[in-house]
Amino acid sequence: MFKIIINRNIGNYIANSIYIMHYSSMFIVYLFPMIPLTLEVTNTKYKKKRIYYSLGLITGGILFSYYKFDNICLISKYENYFSPEKYKIYKVSNDFKNVLLLSLVSLTSQYFNNTMKNKLISVGFYYSWLFYTSIKSYIKY
Repeated sequence: MFKIIINRNIGNYIANSIYIMHYSSMFIVYLFPMIPLTLEVTNTKYKKKRIYYSLGLITGGILFSYYKFDNICLISKYENYFSPEKYKIYKVSNDFKNVLLLSLVSLTSQYFNNTMKNKLISVGFYYSWLFYTSIKSYIKY
């Protein structure tokens, strides 16, 4: 494999922009179970099946990439490629993978549950687990 020689400043700019997009997109991924529920509560007309399928495919694709590449975050590889001294390749923790799996389960259960009560329980359980894992990881470090 050949490596393209890039000016260090340009490589840092590219790595920084990848880093910012990476973390902003992960924030959006955390919101995935809330998006269909919000659209349903506000009576927005949308294709119900399409949004569940698309959000589920994105979440499932992220989980599959972690499985395929031994828990290595692929975006961190690109960050490391452009700025190796600043960004390291890192592995994803099991807590993070469990949160993504629970997000996928929450999206799936919302699709098959027709009552608002069950959908709210599903989303509430997801966000309570997300809060629990973030507090647990904060206390651990």
